[in-house]
Amino acid sequence: MIIMIIFVMNFYKQITAMAKSKYIKVTDEKGKSSVVLGINEAFYRSQKYKISEPTKEEIQEYFPSVRDIAPSANSIPSTPEKVNVDLHKEKEDHLTTKNDLLTEKQAHADTGNKLKLEQEGHASTKNALEALNIEFGKEKQAHADTGNKLKLEQEGHASTKNALEALNIEFGKEKQAHADTKLALENLKDTHKAEIEKLQSELKKKA
Repeated sequence: MIIMIIFVMNFYKQITAMAKSKYIKVTDEKGKSSVVLGINEAFYRSQKYKISEPTKEEIQEYFPSVRDIAPSANSIPSTPEKVNVDLHKEKEDHLTTKNDLLTEKQAHADTGNKLKLEQEGHASTKNALEALNIEFGKEKQAHADTGNKLKLEQEGHASTKNALEALNIEFGKEKQAHADTKLALENLKDTHKAEIEKLQSELKKKA
C-alpha cells in the first residue's frame, strides 16, 4: 500500500510539472499572441513564431477549463485522502488535456480550411494568369504576322519603285533617242534645202 501511495505521489508530481509546462505562448511577426499546447512547439517554430512562457492568466484566457492543480498549503489531506484527491485531479487533468487537444485540433482544422481556401484562390489566380498569357501570346503572334505582312508589302513597294525607276531610265533613253532623231532630221532638212537652192541657182544660170 505504501509503495502504491509513493508511486501515485511521484506520478502526481510529474503530472503537475507537465501541467505547468504543457502550454506555450506563440507570437507571430505582426505581434499577435496566443497560447497553445506545448506539443505543437515544433510546428510553430517551423512557422517562425516567437515562443515564450505564458502566465497563468494567459493560459486560463485561452483554456478556461484549466484549474490550479497545486494543493493548498493550509489544507493538506491525510495520505488516503491525498491519494483520492490526486487520482481525482489526475482525472480532471486528463479531461482538461483532452479538451485542450480538441480545441487545438479545431484550431488546426480552421487553419487547414483557411489554407485550402487560399490554395484554391491561388489556383484561380494561376489559371487566370495562364489565360492572360495565352491571350498575350495570341496578340504577340498577331502583331508578328502583321509585321511580316507589312515587311512583304514594303518589299513589294521597293520592287515596284525599282521597276518604275528602270522604266524612267528607259523612257529617258527613248526621249533622248527621239531628240537625236529630230535633230538629225532637221540637219537633213537643212542639207536638202541647201541642195535644192543650189540646184535652183544652177538652173537659173543655164537659163
